[in-house]
Amino acid sequence: RVVLISRDNASTPVVSEVTVTIDMQDRIFSGNDIHSWTNLVPDSEAFDNWTQSGTTTTANQIANPINGQVTADLVTKTATGYRYVLKSSLSTNDNAGTYVASVYAKAETNTSVTILFSKSDVSQGIRGIYDLSNGTVTSSVTFGGASNISTAISAIGTDGWYRCSVIGTVTFDNARIYIYPDVYNQTNAGGVYLWGAQVTQSSSLLDYESYSNSTGTKA
Repeated sequence: RVVLISRDNASTPVVSEVTVTIDMQDRIFSGNDIHSWTNLVPDSEAFDNWTQSGTTTTANQIANPINGQVTADLVTKTATGYRYVLKSSLSTNDNAGTYVASVYAKAETNTSVTILFSKSDVSQGIRGIYDLSNGTVTSSVTFGGASNISTAISAIGTDGWYRCSVIGTVTFDNARIYIYPDVYNQTNAGGVYLWGAQVTQSSSLLDYESYSNSTGTKA
């Protein structure tokens, strides 16, 4: 609420009230603004800006599951195992602790997706594999001293989108997130739709916040 007071030389002030509504989904923050988003993944919706390893990302192919804008990317892989998109420069991720890694995913020709949150040399991490055809967790693994893993998948809407997440406690900094458009070691050619990757230092899955390199937009 904004209150406007106008005296205009009158003995009694004139008070006017207006209500201002800000749609945070459309609020763009410039590089000079201060914001406190918890998502540590730059380019969280632009998988074409991630490192590609045997993958091809085609941007803006279908409507995303949150606001319906055509910003979800198609990530495809060759008929080889261990093909992924990678984001290594996680913002301000300098502490060991409990983290949640998540992404929105929808089947295209492949019906599985894998999330790996790991140390930069992949000597420690947490991994979840998800079935996008029936909305179930296929498996979850910790390695190298990571612990307390929990995985989840939840339907978003009714058109095949899911939010997949993995939670675990790690003892490293300098982390990376890998997303495989398949079971990570399978040799199926094909792809899945991805949108809205997120890593937070928290013990539960938080609401999604988008993060680009130069601006932050809460979705």
